[in-house]
Amino acid sequence: TEYSEGDHSIFAKLLARVGYRINRKWRANAYFGAENNNFLTLASAVDEPDSDGTIYGAGATWTPSPRTDLDFGVANRFFGTNLYFNFTHRNKRSVWTASLTHDPNNARNELLNDQTFQFEDAFGEPVLDPSGNPVFINPDSALLTSEDFIRRQLNVGWTHSMKRGSLGARAYYTQRDYADKEKDTSNYGITATLSRQLLSRISANLSVNWFDTLLTRDDIGNTTWDIRVGLSRQMGTRTNLAFNLSHRRNNSDDPGREYTENRATLTLGTSW
Repeated sequence: TEYSEGDHSIFAKLLARVGYRINRKWRANAYFGAENNNFLTLASAVDEPDSDGTIYGAGATWTPSPRTDLDFGVANRFFGTNLYFNFTHRNKRSVWTASLTHDPNNARNELLNDQTFQFEDAFGEPVLDPSGNPVFINPDSALLTSEDFIRRQLNVGWTHSMKRGSLGARAYYTQRDYADKEKDTSNYGITATLSRQLLSRISANLSVNWFDTLLTRDDIGNTTWDIRVGLSRQMGTRTNLAFNLSHRRNNSDDPGREYTENRATLTLGTSW
């Protein structure tokens, strides 16, 4: 990544995984590789971290049934111990997911790639809001700076498909560690969403979001509530009309950062 000021950062990693199937349920895994990164640190008083080194570790994959899969492991990297796991369980109408990741990143890559809360039903189809757009909530965003950091992120989700709608919930915890420890942040939150088909041409959507952010440098916490409700009517084969109401309230240890927002949106949408 190259910035207009002349600064740049590089993330380079080569990783191999070798697995051995022990039986129908278990597979042992080993990891080895190397990485060569160039971390961008803007604070002149802070030394840039040593971001090169070898990667080695071990883990396992557990598959007790075709509907359940757990992949987990631990590895040694330049920033220390790297823990990760990825879990999925499906039944006829519900899907449970959980994951833990631990990697270098920056704000630009997060904004381009992250989809913290993109709700899907039990069959992998996206849940749409009353205006026909995917329900997408991402309160967990990095500070708008070009500096690199190490991100630890835990996500847990549940989606249930009902006869005339779907119900979903997500929880997350994210920690970002900068070279300058005063810039470290931690975020966590919970989001729940409900979509329901009321009549043949009318549907409703409700989402409730709560998230908290702590800025280490100022020791300031911010807690935000966000509630959204909407109705949509299908006007034709490709046209719909939607009305949405939202209320957001931000409470902070710094009174200057507190605010309340109320919003009403009327949308006429068509596709071709």
